[in-house]
Amino acid sequence: MLHRLEFLDLHAFILVAELGTFHEAAQRLHLSQPALTRRIQKLEELLEVELLERTTRRTRLTPIGADFCPEPGACLRSTSHLFWGFGSWSRTKKEP
Repeated sequence: MLHRLEFLDLHAFILVAELGTFHEAAQRLHLSQPALTRRIQKLEELLEVELLERTTRRTRLTPIGADFCPEPGACLRSTSHLFWGFGSWSRTKKEP
């Protein structure tokens, strides 16, 4: 199965890593928990690794997940800055 990385998949993973629960992350992203779970699973399939260790109460990063995103808050700010910063840059390039 071919997957492509989407910004929301990465954003979802980072938010779950930062908050430690799918429930809170789903609420913040305005997604259902199953939709959020599918996004994380898609990312894990794309990377062919398990990024999160899931229990009934909490979710935490696996060692590979911690290497992928050692500081979830910083990762979230960086990806958001990159995304929004590039959008601003590209709009200025289109203006006459």
